[in-house]
Amino acid sequence: MDVLQFSLFFAALLIGYVLVHLRLAKFETYLREVVVLRQLNERLQGVAEAMDRVKVNRLEEALQVLHQDMLELLDTGRKVEAGVGAARAEQGRSGAAHPALSVGERMRASIEERLFQLGYQKLRILTDLREVRLDEEAEVRVECERRMMPCKGIVTARNSAILDVDVRTVVGMFP
Repeated sequence: MDVLQFSLFFAALLIGYVLVHLRLAKFETYLREVVVLRQLNERLQGVAEAMDRVKVNRLEEALQVLHQDMLELLDTGRKVEAGVGAARAEQGRSGAAHPALSVGERMRASIEERLFQLGYQKLRILTDLREVRLDEEAEVRVECERRMMPCKGIVTARNSAILDVDVRTVVGMFP
């Protein structure tokens, strides 16, 4: 074996080594990706197991029952609407009209409506409204609750229109 053959053999061996080294480096990066994929696969299996534990059958059944109840309520509402329409038609034929509300009843209704709009509950009107006249300004004493706190005050009204609402919590009245 002369020097030329030995040089060629050595060069071929060196090129082979470089090619094998490059292939091993690529294979190493591929193995790293496979390890990451394996970890992702394990996490995905954990998610799949958790999804298997979640039972939506009960939720679906509850929604079905709720849907059936809603359909029954709609049907009942239609029946009530038809009954009210028939009663109004009968009332129109008989000529009966709603009795006119007195001034005190109209004032009571407007006070209740206004206080309910302001968020008061459990309303009690303490002033006797039977003697109230239409053109007079009336101060009506009330007791009610707001946010579970007892309140007292005066509502000023005239001609069933609310002029002033002065209602305060009872807690603020005591020093």
